[in-house]
Amino acid sequence: MSSVRHSPHSHVVGSQRSVDSVVTQEEIENRALRYLLIHLGDTATVRVERDNSHWRVLVYSSRTPEPLGQLAYSASGEILLERSTPVEELQQQIPGDVARS
Repeated sequence: MSSVRHSPHSHVVGSQRSVDSVVTQEEIENRALRYLLIHLGDTATVRVERDNSHWRVLVYSSRTPEPLGQLAYSASGEILLERSTPVEELQQQIPGDVARS
């Protein structure tokens, strides 16, 4: 007889095991940095916070101490554009001419 181990985020449904899609703070940080690298270049830094059932990512420029805006992610790691600062607005907030167009 074989033993079956389940992660803390899994449960058995019928004869199939289902794994909840919950991402870690580090995974959200990596996703946000990849998104910002594509849209802003390498000038942005982030701070990730848990916001109830979602993730809030504050976006900073390496040149300013105040946040430029934010990105929002679901608990499963999907970006929520309707709750995020638009890329165009983030680009305008970056001091100097360092943002990608």
